[in-house]
Amino acid sequence: MGPIRKAYSHDLRFRVFQKWRAKTNEHCKPAPRPGRTPLTDARQDRRIVRAAEANQFVSAAVVAARVTDIGVNVSPEVVRARVRAAGLHGR
Repeated sequence: MGPIRKAYSHDLRFRVFQKWRAKTNEHCKPAPRPGRTPLTDARQDRRIVRAAEANQFVSAAVVAARVTDIGVNVSPEVVRARVRAAGLHGR
């Protein structure tokens, strides 16, 4: 004969099943968090992308220096993020 299986209470089996069913139905997703507010708005993002599209071989640091007239000092990392979000790569 094989080993005797341990018997679990009905209450424990029911709670485990409820938790499994909630996870499979995606009821246990973490709540969305607000995150950091963006440094630039949509209009400024378009200007950054236009400046990057004007010369595709220019670096993000040069684009950041050229778009100082938008009113916000942007770093090359911000330029890279906005250009990447627009679907352009390699800056």
